[in-house]
Amino acid sequence: PMSAHFHPRPFLNFIGVGIPTELSPLPVESRHLSDTNSIRILHCPSEAGIKGTAEIRRVMKHLQQEGWNLDFIELSGVPNAQILDELSRCDFVIDQLFSDTPMAAFAREAAMLGKPAIVGGYAWDDWKQHHAQDEGSPTILCHPDGLEQCTLDLLKQGRAKWREIGMKAREFVETRWAARACAERLLLALNFPQQSDLWVNPHSCRYIWGCGMNALETLEVAQTVMCLAGPDGFCLEDKPELLAKLVALGSMDLMSTEPALFPELANRDENLWSITRSLVERNAALQKQNLEVNQAMAELKAKTTAEVTELAAKIAEIHAPSAQTAEFQTLKAKLENFRRMIERRDHRIVRLEGKLGIRKDATGKDSE
Repeated sequence: PMSAHFHPRPFLNFIGVGIPTELSPLPVESRHLSDTNSIRILHCPSEAGIKGTAEIRRVMKHLQQEGWNLDFIELSGVPNAQILDELSRCDFVIDQLFSDTPMAAFAREAAMLGKPAIVGGYAWDDWKQHHAQDEGSPTILCHPDGLEQCTLDLLKQGRAKWREIGMKAREFVETRWAARACAERLLLALNFPQQSDLWVNPHSCRYIWGCGMNALETLEVAQTVMCLAGPDGFCLEDKPELLAKLVALGSMDLMSTEPALFPELANRDENLWSITRSLVERNAALQKQNLEVNQAMAELKAKTTAEVTELAAKIAEIHAPSAQTAEFQTLKAKLENFRRMIERRDHRIVRLEGKLGIRKDATGKDSE
């Protein structure tokens, strides 16, 4: 539901159907650490930028400086077997910072091994509108700006609580996301759509913050679209309420100190806000310059095409008389050759007549 912006027709809620899960046999078994060990926190980004890895690293470093005995493990670009092995030995995971789904692939793998997962994102209030309370995955959801506080709260609960949360997550994927349960929900939705609550009306989508990007990045994009193309640039004429939110975001006064309409921006870092404002202004200027260049190129191309067409017409006019003159000269040469041929024939006739003694009078008649 959080990514339904361009859907024209009702569609199935993917997470509502579930990610089919088979728990046995698992390649590794979960291992729990004793309270004397350092706290192992695992983060495995497929792409660091969209997972918010830089902020996750900052939070981990700050908590370590505050005295927490943390062993932060970050893995990327390694075989899945290695990921599962580290999952089995960690206390909990931090999945990502800008998700629009409470339990995606990595958080599900953590749940399979009974490990809690922190998932950050802006979508959770919107998410609740599309899911019953008992459908929600047992991940620990937080606002991207609240990752440090969320992690700190979890740390204070201790290993016994972490195991309890992890086992609830495992129970969720064992039951609700069991392959058979997912298949049954899917078949019910397809065969008896009126009995299923998995169908989503795309016009119910109100979420504007995307996935894999900070809210300030979304703001930058919306501002640039409004600057260059206005409301039509969002291509959401069929969803007026969603369009109105994006237009409001794209039209927001960046000099304002209190973006009251968007709580997602309330806890913004002022340095990042200043950078965003500069980026919006720079992007708008570059995009405007790019449009002007493209327009000038199009005008030049049209002008050049017209000039080439006109020149071709003039060349055709010049060549037309030349072609006629050449044809005339050819005919003239042929006539001249024919005239000379007649003259040569007449000379031969005269010589032949002289030999035969035939003379012609003034009228050209033969005479004795």
